[in-house]
Amino acid sequence: MAGKEIHSGQIKEALMHYFRYKRGWVCSDEVYSGGFIGDIVVDTGKYTIEVEVKTSKGDLVQGEAKKMTGWHGRGKNKHDEWSKLRTNKFALCVPAELKEVAEEWIAKTNKKYGLYIYSDKGWQIQDRIFTYKRGGMLHKNYDPKKYLYKIAKRLSSIRALQLSTINNRK
Repeated sequence: MAGKEIHSGQIKEALMHYFRYKRGWVCSDEVYSGGFIGDIVVDTGKYTIEVEVKTSKGDLVQGEAKKMTGWHGRGKNKHDEWSKLRTNKFALCVPAELKEVAEEWIAKTNKKYGLYIYSDKGWQIQDRIFTYKRGGMLHKNYDPKKYLYKIAKRLSSIRALQLSTINNRK
């Protein structure tokens, strides 16, 4: 892909189309997951996934290293202990040319992490995402209302939330 730079917005859009229209799952961008904001958060109906989008080697290696040295001054390492307050699975999504770098990072950080590959070769936008490695469960504590509500807040107006069954917990 010489001369053609891929930005995170393109990858996020393709991921949202992939999860929503190809897989039929509920998803949104920029959703809180246990104190951290996930680029894309997905609720499959059985488990949740947080997908972090990386577009360059520096973004992956240095960007994630910053999170490991003290996120917001709290000294927390995003990837050391995966709290039950966070999603059930975690994955990276990178352009095809970063596949090897992402594989190395996953091998060092947590072998249970998944990997999605973005290629601009797909005819339809949802066909530009390829599941290279499925992520493993980081914990089994799944609350269907918890992430559906967070995702709905990102996608809906407040009135729609008031009328939804997600918000009317009985």
